[in-house]
Amino acid sequence: MATEPSANPNSSTSSTMARDKAGFTAMDTDRDGYLSKSEAQQAGIGNYTVADKNGDGRLDSNEVASAMSSGHSSQGSSSSMSKPMQPSDSTSTTHP
Repeated sequence: MATEPSANPNSSTSSTMARDKAGFTAMDTDRDGYLSKSEAQQAGIGNYTVADKNGDGRLDSNEVASAMSSGHSSQGSSSSMSKPMQPSDSTSTTHP
């Protein structure tokens, strides 16, 4: 008796990964496999320094995916870049 193949439980994950890779490729205008600061800004990633987790000065596809899902893009809800800076308080230590 033949059994029917079961649905691939990773099929939605695979299609999401393919879509994310295509999106990253579209953002990577110089096709070097990374996003420069200017490419990231054009893609709407607002806080480049926070998105660059390993501090190498460029964003790989994992860093971009993380930034987009955690709200570091200017297309997300609110970013720290849009909040006005507050003056520092006067409790700092003075030196004699």
